[in-house]
Amino acid sequence: MTRVLVLSAAASAADPPKGTDPNIGFDYRAFVAEHAKLVAGGKGDKALEHLEAQMPSGGFVPAQKGDMRKRFALIYGGAGKHTGTEVVGYKRLSSRMYRFFAVSHYDKMVILTSYLFIRDAAGTWELHSYTVSDQIDESEKLTPVTPLGPPRD
Repeated sequence: MTRVLVLSAAASAADPPKGTDPNIGFDYRAFVAEHAKLVAGGKGDKALEHLEAQMPSGGFVPAQKGDMRKRFALIYGGAGKHTGTEVVGYKRLSSRMYRFFAVSHYDKMVILTSYLFIRDAAGTWELHSYTVSDQIDESEKLTPVTPLGPPRD
């Protein structure tokens, strides 16, 4: 398993009910879409800069940057054509802390990402954690099963 972790937390990719998207005053969907586009386009350095631009001062440590560049390059070189990214859910950890989950679909694999945003005292949303994994089973374990209706025999 290859995994890049900044700070870790359990992930869940449950689809939120329609109309329940949190309005936090920050366009997290556009942020995730732009990041996915950069990774899928082979622009690992730009993808890293995109994340760091939303982080508190300092950003990632050098070892993390190297690991992420490698991971982004592996996705670009080995996952195949990018066919779309969906923000599939979120966890509200407090009024000032949200973790968003996204799934990026490629021809050869599916990638799960999560982004932890925390609003600082000045009201700015900052990225405090980013994870990426091709181990969808981890998320599936935390996602409740939606029961089917009765059999149609």
